[in-house]
Amino acid sequence: MSTLKPWEKAHYSSKMLCWCDTGDNLISNHILPKPTVIKLDVEGSELEVLTGMKHVFQSENLRAVIFEEDSKLLEKKDNPLYKIFIEASFTIEALSRNEKTKH
Repeated sequence: MSTLKPWEKAHYSSKMLCWCDTGDNLISNHILPKPTVIKLDVEGSELEVLTGMKHVFQSENLRAVIFEEDSKLLEKKDNPLYKIFIEASFTIEALSRNEKTKH
């Protein structure tokens, strides 16, 4: 198991120090190009990741951000994730799953 947020009920065999950076820094330092679509799979760290992408959200290139979240996000106006998208003039819509596995 690997995680940036240790889980108290899990047992880890080792620790590793790894370099992390924000999307804003990666793009402003020309390490990555400005994205048109962002697909996140960060196991509950969406808020932290998106908070590090404030300038990315101002780009006219960005067309969509896709991630798993409670479908009630659409109803939670006080949710910080909701606020990030609304303040960046995005609309939020739920996508339906076509796969048969459950997460």
